[in-house]
Amino acid sequence: MKKIIFLFKYHPNKMLLSLISIILLLYISSTAFLTYTFTLLSGIETTLRIIIIIILMVLAFIFILITLNILLNNKIKGYIILSLVLITLGLSQFFVAYYINTAYLAIKNITEEEIIYKTSLIVLEGSSINSINDLSNKKIGIIDDENSIDGYIISNEIIAKNNLDDKNEINEYENYILMLQDLYNNIIDAAFFPSHYSIMFREIEQFENIKDETKIIITKTKSILVSEKEKPKEKPISEPFTILVMGVDSTSDDINAQTAFNGDSLLLVTFNPNTLNATILSIPRDTFVPIMCFRNNVKNKITHAAWYGENCMIKTIENFTGIDIDYYLKINFKGVVSLVDALEGIEVDVPFSFCEQNSKREWGSNTICLEKGNQILNGEEALALTRHRKTIDDIQRGLNQQLVLKGIINQAKNINNINTLYSLLGTLEKTMTTNISTNQILSFYNVGKDILSNGNKFDNDELLTFEKLFLQGYGQLIYDEAMKLVLWNYIYYQGSLNDIVKAMKINLELLPKEPIKTFTFSILELYNPKIIGKGPYSQEKYIQVTPNFKNHNKDYAINWGAKNNIIINFEVIESNDEGYSNNQIIDQSVPPYSMIERINKKEGITLKIIDKPPIVSTKTNCSLEKNINENICFFPDFIGKSIDKVNIWVNSIITNFITTKNKVIITDPQMNNIISNQSIEPGTKVGEADSEFIITYYYFEEEEDDDIEQEKED
Repeated sequence: MKKIIFLFKYHPNKMLLSLISIILLLYISSTAFLTYTFTLLSGIETTLRIIIIIILMVLAFIFILITLNILLNNKIKGYIILSLVLITLGLSQFFVAYYINTAYLAIKNITEEEIIYKTSLIVLEGSSINSINDLSNKKIGIIDDENSIDGYIISNEIIAKNNLDDKNEINEYENYILMLQDLYNNIIDAAFFPSHYSIMFREIEQFENIKDETKIIITKTKSILVSEKEKPKEKPISEPFTILVMGVDSTSDDINAQTAFNGDSLLLVTFNPNTLNATILSIPRDTFVPIMCFRNNVKNKITHAAWYGENCMIKTIENFTGIDIDYYLKINFKGVVSLVDALEGIEVDVPFSFCEQNSKREWGSNTICLEKGNQILNGEEALALTRHRKTIDDIQRGLNQQLVLKGIINQAKNINNINTLYSLLGTLEKTMTTNISTNQILSFYNVGKDILSNGNKFDNDELLTFEKLFLQGYGQLIYDEAMKLVLWNYIYYQGSLNDIVKAMKINLELLPKEPIKTFTFSILELYNPKIIGKGPYSQEKYIQVTPNFKNHNKDYAINWGAKNNIIINFEVIESNDEGYSNNQIIDQSVPPYSMIERINKKEGITLKIIDKPPIVSTKTNCSLEKNINENICFFPDFIGKSIDKVNIWVNSIITNFITTKNKVIITDPQMNNIISNQSIEPGTKVGEADSEFIITYYYFEEEEDDDIEQEKED
């Protein structure tokens, strides 16, 4: 120690001493940085990392001793060689540490440590309200769910900060659709919605142009850290797990603040790391199931659960499948373009030819068209395949999304340079978010290594074994009580769901695997593996709903009520309107296509029915003894009067004669329609008259000018 102190105090070349000390310090710093980054990679090659860290420590100690020895001997050649070695090793260690740290941070940012909520106050585009200051004596809508952060909590923070409750009427709603309908109908002047409302509701027919028909007055963002209670329990990587993949449609590449979204793409995946087998189920967006965050858990399209965030969606799927979901993964649809391009394309066997909008939803010269067949898709083409739905149903759309997901996973094995890897990580950081912890993501390293090893061993293009699951069902129109609309829903067969759940539980090792006892094939036919859940299944089709009683009569309504054990009440409406027929049903208290199970059996259904009273004639019958001396039963004197007088008189009696009207053409407009003669003398009794009553009247017809006639001839 005394020698070291003496060396630094009396060294003959202070500048050289300072320079070599700085170089050594930088080298030690790079060693410390690299050691730190290795400690971040929890679960990845633990033994190897420990060995490398020990080597780094030993090398650092050796270089310190070498440096001191050179300084003591004061050899210029030794200074130069040592400086070059330390600079080379230090820079190498720094760049390795930098890339490891960058990759770790990208992976860490994929994990949702905090949730960003955004709420906006909106009005109709034509509204005179242009800022928060214009809100006075107005009606403002808000969701009444006190647990909703972007629907209720942030909204109330905006109300409190701007004192909106002091000068306006705050109306609470049980769901977004009712509030949106009241906004459109001018029942309320403004309303609070999650900021991505235009994406959430544009698939609903009456709101398809919502982005252009509304404007945002104010937006507030709130970040909330994910509590330990909300984080999923980490499972050992050796155990099978489930993950829900949710496609999020966005106008930008960034997935931040997408707590409320549209649930167009839902993939429920189970993975067994022991067998490297995965099952994948595409859940149609219109699947009719109980929504766990709706009041009374009423049934609705599963896509609407996404309006209340991923937790509502997870609870809804867990409830109707009985499968516990360990993790979720949200992927921005628009980010698929960058993701596939970062992988330099994916191989997909496109099942049909089609054309679709590009990522910016543009047609024309930007239209994406694909032909049927196996091919390499770029980002725009892959997104078009996942989005397309015009010419197909939701089942096929889900299968298309499976093809793209499978293509992305298989293409991952072709990453062979650091730039591609970091481009991919940068894309994932922006377009993907999950509740899987960073350490758990890193622990997938061993699974990934096994997958790649398996692919190389068998020279197989498929990195994983995928079992395709198919939720079979049928479509049915059902009245949506929240939207006040009749909507198309997808009703699944219970037998199909049972087979799917069984396959998932077998893959999760919750049920024993059943051996295949029989197997047949033909060398002349291409083998297609069985798709689980495709049936056929025997199940009574269609949920029982109310008919449109307006298309039926009273007897049908009575018989229908008796058959379904529902009381039918009739409210009689008397009317002589020629547009109605007697006993016609014109209205019903329960809308058509309403689910029978939701009808109040005690109250039943009330139908409004038309009762047309018998028509009483107002004409006088001059053949009756009591009427023969009535003035109306004698022919009036019509000469000099208008032809309308004849029409009125003839229509007021029951006649036994025919009225003939002859006209005489005149050029005097003042005499138009004036009667000049009548065949029956005034005062003659109707019963004693001839069988024909002839009336002659003047009819004005304007003569054409000679000049006009000449123009026509020319």
